[in-house]
Amino acid sequence: FNQMKAYIHKLYDEILCKEQSNDIIISGASSLKVIILIVSKLLNQILITITSIFKENPDISSKTVCIVLTQNQMRSVSPLVDDSIAVIRPRLDSANISNSRIFYFPALVYFWDFIFQVSYIIKRSNTSWKQIYNAAAYYYYYKSFKRYFSKNRPKSVVITNPSHPILRSSVLAAHDLKIPTVYLPHASASPLYPTIKTDYALLEGTDALHLYRFADFTKKILLGSPRLDPYIKMKRIEHQGINILVAANLLDDIEKVYELFCLLKNNDSTKHCRFLFRPHPNLSVDCDKFAKLGIEVISPKQESCLESLERTDVLISANSTIFFEAIYLPIRCYYYDFVKDGLVKDSYNLKSYKFVNYLSIDVKIDTTPFYIDKEEADRIDINMQSKQVSSDLIVKFLNNTIQ
Repeated sequence: FNQMKAYIHKLYDEILCKEQSNDIIISGASSLKVIILIVSKLLNQILITITSIFKENPDISSKTVCIVLTQNQMRSVSPLVDDSIAVIRPRLDSANISNSRIFYFPALVYFWDFIFQVSYIIKRSNTSWKQIYNAAAYYYYYKSFKRYFSKNRPKSVVITNPSHPILRSSVLAAHDLKIPTVYLPHASASPLYPTIKTDYALLEGTDALHLYRFADFTKKILLGSPRLDPYIKMKRIEHQGINILVAANLLDDIEKVYELFCLLKNNDSTKHCRFLFRPHPNLSVDCDKFAKLGIEVISPKQESCLESLERTDVLISANSTIFFEAIYLPIRCYYYDFVKDGLVKDSYNLKSYKFVNYLSIDVKIDTTPFYIDKEEADRIDINMQSKQVSSDLIVKFLNNTIQ
């Protein structure tokens, strides 16, 4: 029991605080919705346990194995895949990701862990009861990974998100078995992330060294990021006039975005510009409402973020990493607060950058090109000006340095 308590604390202590609002979807959901999610998850685990009897997990012996849960995470590791580097994902808890192999864990084998994790969450005074969802969804992963890694011992384990219980479970299991672990970020560095506790952290820029917190044993190495490699090759699409792109994500209030467009349409310095709106793929938007204003609503499924930026002159967003993808072209960047009330307004330290200006709608808005300097470029991507391909550097590191 003491051993079980120890791993539960390592798994959850840093990521379940109310004050940090780490899990916006669960914390913000209604009580009924959370209950339905919990019951649904447990029912699905019965099915996956039965399925696991008839399925074999991928053989990852002696390979570097990257564990992914989302398309964004896959974007960070897919350029690395070769005969010695494999990508796997859980059958139950991840998106349908191409070029990744599925593993099946029999959840019901570790049902006592579920009971202990529920007890842990209920007893925490600074944790919402809704986080019982985490116990229902992830209670079996730590011991399942340990069993899996013992049978098919990988050369190393790579994760791309230090917050997610599944990926945290894989790191804990690998540490117990003395298997090297690697953190390769799927998004830009943020001080809101929990402490990085992998053996190696492969980082994209100098800011990551200061914004993240690291365990004393973590070796920090600047190699760039595969997710940024395509942006180095961006080419501007020539067009008439000035295109202003407004980008919104799940943290943003769509009504505030709409109000911003109304203000921009009436501002003397921007009213003659062309307006583009790029919502997050999972953000529900009334496209007709924006179209009546003359706004082009971009479908993320039909046009990549890179393609949107290639035809952008001015970028306006809020608490978003899209600013760090815009630096490869002379795009003028503005921060405008349309974040939902009660959420963190700047989790990426945007106010510390000279190239991100705070938009004042009542004055003349500068729409001329802006070129980022080397000091700020290195803060985000050390390969931006050298044009080195980070995926080549990282593959070499994973294959030759980690033993």
